[in-house]
Amino acid sequence: MSLDSPAPNNLLFHREAGSSDAEFDHTQNSALQTSLWNLQHPRSCENAKLLVLSEFHHSGFGSTLHLRALQFMMGLDYNRVVVDDPGMLWEQTSQQKEYCNSTGFNCYFLPLSNCSVPADFRDRGAVKGNDMVAIKSSHRVIFIDRMDVFFRMYKHYSLVPSKFGREYPNKTDHWWMSQLIRYIVRPNSLTVKQILEPAFSSVFPMGVPRGLASVFIRWGDKRQEVVRLQDVASHFKPLIGSEFKHIFVGLDSQEAIDQSISMYGDRFRFYHLNVTRALVGSFRSEMVRIHGTHRIVEQVKLFLMQLFLSVQGDVMSGHLSSNWCRLEHELHDALGKANFNYYPIGVTQF
Repeated sequence: MSLDSPAPNNLLFHREAGSSDAEFDHTQNSALQTSLWNLQHPRSCENAKLLVLSEFHHSGFGSTLHLRALQFMMGLDYNRVVVDDPGMLWEQTSQQKEYCNSTGFNCYFLPLSNCSVPADFRDRGAVKGNDMVAIKSSHRVIFIDRMDVFFRMYKHYSLVPSKFGREYPNKTDHWWMSQLIRYIVRPNSLTVKQILEPAFSSVFPMGVPRGLASVFIRWGDKRQEVVRLQDVASHFKPLIGSEFKHIFVGLDSQEAIDQSISMYGDRFRFYHLNVTRALVGSFRSEMVRIHGTHRIVEQVKLFLMQLFLSVQGDVMSGHLSSNWCRLEHELHDALGKANFNYYPIGVTQF
């Protein structure tokens, strides 16, 4: 599951859907993942044109990963191998390195590429690529340290490559983002051993049950306001009377979990992580306070447990205006379960 290989593991402890969705064809899914890996792992890094990511989107976990997908897409569009700045200080890691020997995305995930750049790459002739002239140029190493470059390139969240992947015509934004997210969040061996395997053993000690649905009810701090995007009942309404009798609830509120079990404990068997959750209304401000500390690592561990446990469900329910719910939806579909329903709650636009 953590092997950096051109033959992508589906990352599922459970099973892939038996039949393909019309758009998310199993063969195409695997072929694109292999293609992404091959492009990002050239035989010679000495001659490869590099796009060095020196900045990330300062936002929530799901939002940051979605913008990272746009960064990756730009590299694909301009035939550049995408690598991270070796000095990156991602705020979702600890600067003291108590958990891992990195302050970048590879603290939790496999590197985007086998190529790397030296710590002093700027002094070795790297060119700042904060405009399209530089990005399109023949310079071997360019770096981008401003996020507005990506917003301008893929404005209005046009999430389809402009040049790359023409052998996959008529694919939707959702398909492309799902495939890029799948590549980006490949867990490294430390994540598998220290986070995912213990989570699966705790929540599903007898293995992932058949007939599992995943529900995420978003209660939390949004733009400094407490929001409850929809009530508990709306998430479970599509599941009542269905074949799905097992429910994984991956929520940011213990109150929402308690309400779910109280209201529907006689209809479903519930599974959830037995962890302390942030208080509703203080989540965003609390996250900002702990950025870059060992406490943020504990939160990210919870995020990763929740993400990989949630995609074990066949059907899913959530609010697709939430970056987190879209992240779960995208990974779920790219891993081969797109032929199962996603039940969107409320408004589904960005």
